[in-house]
Amino acid sequence: FPLLVTIILLVCAPGSTTSPSKALGSDFDPYAILEISREGATDEIVKKAYRRLALLHHPDRNKGDEEASQERFLRVSEAYDTLKDVSSRRAYA
Repeated sequence: FPLLVTIILLVCAPGSTTSPSKALGSDFDPYAILEISREGATDEIVKKAYRRLALLHHPDRNKGDEEASQERFLRVSEAYDTLKDVSSRRAYA
């Protein structure tokens, strides 16, 4: 877990040319991660999906499987960060 966070922080550091999604894998599909449709994905739908999945996968709520839970939580957070902005959402549409 600390290694994963360190890698993401280093790759996503200011001045880095690698995007956070590339740090998390090339199969990054924010719509699939948030379990929403590409068509009609409004700010409200994106936010609701993020909140639901963030609560479900939060490491504090999954005490027996904290490492895997942390990875899932980071992917959900990255997907939300990508889709919360309308202009970046268009890039993945």
